Amino acid sequence: MNAAHQMVSLENAAPGMALSDAILDQQGQVLLAQGTLLTAPMLTALGRHDVAMLPIAVNAIDTPPPDTAAIAARVAYLFRAGGLEPDTGPADTATAVLHRYIAAYRLEAEAASGVAP
Repeated sequence: MNAAHQMVSLENAAPGMALSDAILDQQGQVLLAQGTLLTAPMLTALGRHDVAMLPIAVNAIDTPPPDTAAIAARVAYLFRAGGLEPDTGPADTATAVLHRYIAAYRLEAEAASGVAP
């Protein structure tokens, strides 16, 4: 179990809370994976599986917001040899498409984890 968690009763759990560990059923099958953001239907289903307590992740108090400028600079650095500057070349080239996908992935990964990828 992760150190940064608190046990919350199913009745006090709310949609949007994140699990710090996986939830298992009576046979050891994974019901919900670690890091899952809870929804109202999930909470209802957990009640049907006789889950009474949930390990909820405790957010770090001083977690800074993602530095999107630093991520964009890193992605631009990775694509420096391609000769394609963002928003200056043809938008349909394979390099431009890959550049957009990598930038979106890196921004989403950092926003989700709070840690630079």
